[in-house]
Amino acid sequence: MKYIFIIAAVTLTACTGFSQNSKYPSLEEECKLSGSQDSTQCQIVAMDDLTQAEKEYNIGALYLFPGAGQTKDCDKTKYWFERAAEKGNEKAINGLGLLYYTNCGVEVDYKKAVEYYQLANDKGSVEAKVNLGELYREGGPGVPQDFDKALYWYEQGIADEPARAYNGLAATNIMQGNTDKGLEYLKKAAELGHPQAQYNLALMYDVGNFSVYLDDKEKAKYWYEKSAAGGFASAQKNLNILLEEMKQQAN
Repeated sequence: MKYIFIIAAVTLTACTGFSQNSKYPSLEEECKLSGSQDSTQCQIVAMDDLTQAEKEYNIGALYLFPGAGQTKDCDKTKYWFERAAEKGNEKAINGLGLLYYTNCGVEVDYKKAVEYYQLANDKGSVEAKVNLGELYREGGPGVPQDFDKALYWYEQGIADEPARAYNGLAATNIMQGNTDKGLEYLKKAAELGHPQAQYNLALMYDVGNFSVYLDDKEKAKYWYEKSAAGGFASAQKNLNILLEEMKQQAN
C-alpha cells in the first residue's frame, strides 16, 4: 500500500510584556547543566559572534528541534524565545508565533500566531510571510480560513523562501480547484528542492494525487528519489514499492 500525503503545513504580536520565569536557568547554567563543555548548549553560549538575543533564540530552538539524545521542551523554548523576543530578535518573535500555531507550551491560538508572525515580518523575518500563508490557508482558532490572504502572503514570501512559497501556492490553488495552476507551482517547488512537493509530484506520476494522474513511472521514481534524499520517509517507502513493481513488470 502506497502512502498518500496531503499537502499540509509544518516547517516557525505586536505584543509587549513577554513573561519572565526565574525557575529556568541562565545561559551559563544551561551550559553547566548539559554536563559537557562540548554540548550544543555550551557551544552556543561560547559563540562570541552571537548577541545575547541570538544565543537565547538558539537555546530555545534547541529545545524545540532537539538533536540526538536531547529532549523537546516547549516550556523552555517559550521561555528562551520570550527572552530573545524582548530584545527584538525577529527569529524568536516568529518562533513564538509557531508555538501558538502548533500548540507547543501554550494553548493553540491562531490570532496570537498572526500577531507574532506579522511583528516578526515587520522586523525582517525571512520565514514569517510563508508562515502567515500557511496559517491563513489552514485557518483555525481565532482566524478563519482565507485563501486570498494565503495567496497574498505566499506571493510575498517567494523572494525569501521560494520553495516553501511555491509549495504553499500549489496547495492553495489545488484546494481551490485550480489544479493546473497548482501543478505549475508544485513543479517549481519540487525543482527548488522542497521534499514535500517532490513527494506529491511523484505521487501524481505514480498513482495519482489531488485528482491528477500523470502516469510516468520513471518520473515518479526520479521524484521519489529526490524526496527521499531530502529526508521524506514516505517517499522512500513508496520508492521501494515502485521499484518492486517495475522489477516485476520487467520480468
